[in-house]
Amino acid sequence: MAYNGKQRAFLVDTLALVRKLEKEGFESKHAEAITDAVTQVLSDSLENVAQLYVSNGEMQKIQMSIEADISKFKSQVNSSQ
Repeated sequence: MAYNGKQRAFLVDTLALVRKLEKEGFESKHAEAITDAVTQVLSDSLENVAQLYVSNGEMQKIQMSIEADISKFKSQVNSSQ
């Protein structure tokens, strides 16, 4: 399991990846470095996706705010006529 420092976790079988790279001819230190780099890229990518994600609760708050703004706007238009 890898952590990116922001409590987001994902499972990666790093040992299996290292072993696979070693089987393909990489030295242990290179296989470990590659695995570490891949794990960091995955972590960074997941963090980027998480920053773009809006939860259902947040979406409902935004929707309610927009609906309130529309209602207020309609009232202002009606009162100005």
